[in-house]
Amino acid sequence: MHRILIFLAFLPPGVLIAQSTSSTSVTAPPRAQETIPEGAFAKEPPDSIADERGFLSYIDFSGNSNSIGQMFTVGFSLGYQFNKQVSVDGQVPFYYVSASTTTTDSTGGTESITTTDQGIGDPSFALVLRFPNRILDYRTHLTAWVPVADINSGFTTGSVLVDWTSHFSRPVGRLLPFGQIDLANTVPDTPLFLLPYTAEGLNARFETGADAPLTRIFSTGA
Repeated sequence: MHRILIFLAFLPPGVLIAQSTSSTSVTAPPRAQETIPEGAFAKEPPDSIADERGFLSYIDFSGNSNSIGQMFTVGFSLGYQFNKQVSVDGQVPFYYVSASTTTTDSTGGTESITTTDQGIGDPSFALVLRFPNRILDYRTHLTAWVPVADINSGFTTGSVLVDWTSHFSRPVGRLLPFGQIDLANTVPDTPLFLLPYTAEGLNARFETGADAPLTRIFSTGA
């Protein structure tokens, strides 16, 4: 099985600092019927999908732009799905940064200086395990970033970074309540926000909410 997917994300502006990041895989809820029947979130994937295996490659693009400058990243990923429980993924990010600063001379005049930089960030490798269950679905993935980028570029901390995420969910009618726990020595990106910095240090993140389908291609959540 060979697939090529392209993801485009438009993210809110933030403080502009070079960073390293990874793309987090997100499992979309199964498509509901046009009338969104009760129990639109299927508890088990169709056999034709659950039994699929093979390579999965994709490219994702995201960035920030504000008065300070712009930062964009393109991630090139390649993974392999062994079965519906186990898959692996690797990604190499490429960054482009353009930052503007304003200086004032002794006469009161101002000058705008723009600096640009681009380069490859730290590659990441992830192991994803899924345990679908009618009572409680559990998904966990372990991601590690290998420090191979130039530390002077600002695209790496120069250290090995690791993030362990555990995600729990259970369909309840049309809703999909979920809970997530992250333990890491860095602050990883989320699917909706590209962090404008790199960080190193032990931390934990807890998240809970619910998703609900609106149509066959739209869903909402909090």
